[in-house]
Amino acid sequence: MSHIKPSSPLKLRIQSYKEEKSGLVRAMHSEYQWRKLRNHFVKLQPVCQLCARDEKLQVHHIFPWHLRKDFRFEINNLISLCQPCHFRFGHLCDWKGYNDNLLELCEQAQRLNPTVDWEHINEFERDETVLPRWDSIAEIALM
Repeated sequence: MSHIKPSSPLKLRIQSYKEEKSGLVRAMHSEYQWRKLRNHFVKLQPVCQLCARDEKLQVHHIFPWHLRKDFRFEINNLISLCQPCHFRFGHLCDWKGYNDNLLELCEQAQRLNPTVDWEHINEFERDETVLPRWDSIAEIALM
């Protein structure tokens, strides 16, 4: 039986491979979870919440999940937006940006578009008590 020194290149490569593989498995699993949640959510909210389009829908995180990882898979943190509205209003024309007034903007857009029966289109009712306040998000962003 051969003995490998703890700091030998072979041992380090094996350890690196195992870490890489486990990271890949975690990443694949989270992407699978995301796709499953996203597909489910689009069925609950099948139109853009700003313009009522039902094509090129994307699911947007209201609170950026890179700031609050625990909200990545929180259904109350999601909203359906079409591709143009997602970029313009969800990210304010900057993929690194986010809009802390998005829910209010959607409510105003829906009031201005009475031809759409919003209550019957959306099968999802958000529980806003689950979401953090924006001032706490701003504090996290400044860290």
